[in-house]
Amino acid sequence: MASTFVPPAELVDNIFAVNTEMNYSEENPIPVNPANPDGLIYKVQVGAFRKPIPQDLFKGFAPISAEVY
Repeated sequence: MASTFVPPAELVDNIFAVNTEMNYSEENPIPVNPANPDGLIYKVQVGAFRKPIPQDLFKGFAPISAEVY
């Protein structure tokens, strides 16, 4: 689950995983502005940054994405 993560077209299973591994890195970056699946989507903002952050800052969170405004 990282930059290769593609959200399903329809959410029917629990797609969230609990782990202690580092999911994102410079080689496997956090996806930016990914397409959303159809249906009801809940998002939680866990930060707002002016400058790029280290890719491993949110260790244990997966899947996550970034949005640029």
